[in-house]
Amino acid sequence: LYRTFLQHLVEEVASEEALRERYDAMYDGGEGLRQVHARHIRVDDRASAEKVIEALNNGADFEFLAAEHSVAPSAGDGGDLGFVGPGDLPDPLIEAAFSLEPGEHTKEPVQTDAGWEVIKVEARRSRKAPPFDDARAGLANEAIESTLVALLTKLRERAGLDTKSRSGSK
Repeated sequence: LYRTFLQHLVEEVASEEALRERYDAMYDGGEGLRQVHARHIRVDDRASAEKVIEALNNGADFEFLAAEHSVAPSAGDGGDLGFVGPGDLPDPLIEAAFSLEPGEHTKEPVQTDAGWEVIKVEARRSRKAPPFDDARAGLANEAIESTLVALLTKLRERAGLDTKSRSGSK
């Protein structure tokens, strides 16, 4: 049953059609890889996210606020997500990040399945897209891994296991 489940999962997320869609999203239809260097602060409710945005609007340091308030694993790193692009994060986060210029943060909280997010973009970059055939294996691995991580997270939450705790938290 386990092998059959995994086989069907892989066939679905790593199909030719799914990989082409992922390639087009990631490499802008073959034009190039678009990425932003982003930071985020994840909190449990909208009101907390609005307070973070207010503090940022008043000149507070994003990295300090991330370390103090974020419930995401990246909190200790100032909310640093590194360079990310389409397919790396939930769609609402990617859309928000790509709507910002370097140095800007979201003016409204962004809701995801994990909580409420405030995003800041540090930089942008783009790289030439590799041919689809050269990128196929990496795209398949990323698709399978991200699908399995999302599935395991959902199963942990259904089982009542804490998936939001930080390592090294107080």
